[in-house]
Amino acid sequence: QFEDWMTTIFKNVDTDFLLEEVKKLQKQLKGCSVRMKSWECFKGLETKVKNMATSLPLVQDLRSPAMRDRHWRQLCKITNQTKNIDPESDEFTLKHLLDLGLHSFVEDVANIVEKATKELGIEKNLKKVVDAWENMNCSYE
Repeated sequence: QFEDWMTTIFKNVDTDFLLEEVKKLQKQLKGCSVRMKSWECFKGLETKVKNMATSLPLVQDLRSPAMRDRHWRQLCKITNQTKNIDPESDEFTLKHLLDLGLHSFVEDVANIVEKATKELGIEKNLKKVVDAWENMNCSYE
């Protein structure tokens, strides 16, 4: 199931749906027998599901309109990614994003998104100030 998700273009990812599916998978895994839980393939699957459950909320956060190129560059830097990320590209899929290992950088990603959101607020306020001053007629006598 994850393989199908990986080909989804980043800007089209329905994180709410995917999170619900991950919760169903987690519930199924919990219901497995103790014997099955000792199998290496089970442990591998459990790890994949856990990482996906951790990563999907980050994916949702990264889809914020506040994210600018500079924030994506910061994300590349903390994840040691050498390529630039273009989140608007039809070539940029969920797989590309998850290959960064977001589950290992939860706090860093949250900080980047929080910073981007605050910066967007500042940009909007600055625009209001500029607009107010542009429309103001001042005269000096």
